Amino acid sequence: MRLSIKVKLPLIVFAVFILNILLLIIFFRMSSISTLRDDFKAYINNIMKTSGIVMEGIEEYYPDNLKIKEFIAGICHEKNVSVLVRDTGQQIVFASDEREKGVFKYNTKDIVSIDGKVVYTVEIGHSFTFLKSIINNTNVVIFEVIILFTSGLLLVLYLHFKIVKPLEILQRSLGTVNNYNNKLSLKFKQDDEIGELYKNFEDMVQRLEMSQSQQIEMISSISHDLKTPLTSVMGYVERLMGSVKMPEEKRQEYYRIIYKKSQDIEKLVEDFSDYTKNEADCKKLKKEKVSVKEFFDSICREYFIELQSYNAEFKTYCAVNDNAVMEVDDKKIRRVFANLISNSLKYAQAPVVIKASCEIKGDQVVFAVEDNGKGVPEEELSSIFNKFYRLDKSRSPERGGSGLGLAICSSIVKSHMGKIWAYNVEHGGLGVSFAVEIQRESP
Repeated sequence: MRLSIKVKLPLIVFAVFILNILLLIIFFRMSSISTLRDDFKAYINNIMKTSGIVMEGIEEYYPDNLKIKEFIAGICHEKNVSVLVRDTGQQIVFASDEREKGVFKYNTKDIVSIDGKVVYTVEIGHSFTFLKSIINNTNVVIFEVIILFTSGLLLVLYLHFKIVKPLEILQRSLGTVNNYNNKLSLKFKQDDEIGELYKNFEDMVQRLEMSQSQQIEMISSISHDLKTPLTSVMGYVERLMGSVKMPEEKRQEYYRIIYKKSQDIEKLVEDFSDYTKNEADCKKLKKEKVSVKEFFDSICREYFIELQSYNAEFKTYCAVNDNAVMEVDDKKIRRVFANLISNSLKYAQAPVVIKASCEIKGDQVVFAVEDNGKGVPEEELSSIFNKFYRLDKSRSPERGGSGLGLAICSSIVKSHMGKIWAYNVEHGGLGVSFAVEIQRESP
């Protein structure tokens, strides 16, 4: 069960309070019970003794009320009791002034008889002095101070080791993360907000490390892709500069090769520029509601004519009614189709056959583009959407391009909260499907 800090802290304070009470009870039971018993016995004996003295004094001085009053006043002052004397008509004969406000008293009531005749009723109030002695006991105060100090110390230790120290470790760890050292392992397990903060921090460090690796990989890939055609260009230029008597036909051939390599470099730079621009644009999509069927039909018409110029057969299939609507950035989704069809043309085998389909599955519309090429090894299907990935490990631009086409497709689809995946077609070739959510579909 996960408990948050805002729940834990009140529970800890409450637990400390209960512990305080329990320790006090234990202290009283262990150290005060015997004292309380002895004091109570002495208290009862004092009551009986005081009552006897008062009764005997009244009987001795009766009927002299003045002497009785003087005697009782002295007893009240000496014994710290209050006395109330009434006659048989319930008239007050004497009432002492020794009354302690706010102190609990135990009252006794006796009858004074002279020669078998009742003459007075006497009420005597006795203070619970034995309780006062316990309350005023210095040991209790000292023990309570010790309990409070211990409880406070335990609370401070908990806050230090469970909150303050983890935050200090996290703060120091943040200072060690930089562009050169992102490898960080925080061994901390705590099922609350602090533990969740640690987990999110480790995830952030891993993402930072992955981003840094991708940047290094991107720079390396760009350098390699540009270096290959550039080296070739420099080689042919050196030959032209070093050979004055080179035949014109050979010279023109070198010019054509240099121009072709220059076009390759230009295409690579454009691909890199398109990729970075697409990444920025995906953060600010211009979505609009589009009819799925009308959109797919326009794609089919556009590429049917274009693919004819490549002697490619273009087959289409659409199982979507006229009322299906999706909310997408029209230009971006068209870019996905452009990249997929371009990729199919590169790898399809003669006679080239490219298929495009569209159907509804649940609350999503699924588009697919398939070719009749050799396909992709199963273990590499999940990698083809990575930046700069090519089946041609030599990274030759003659056929493989920059390796950014499918990466751009993946980025666009994910920015629409959709998903994209690749698969090998049953009778040969590669298929790529992507799905986006349908906004509305009327019957």
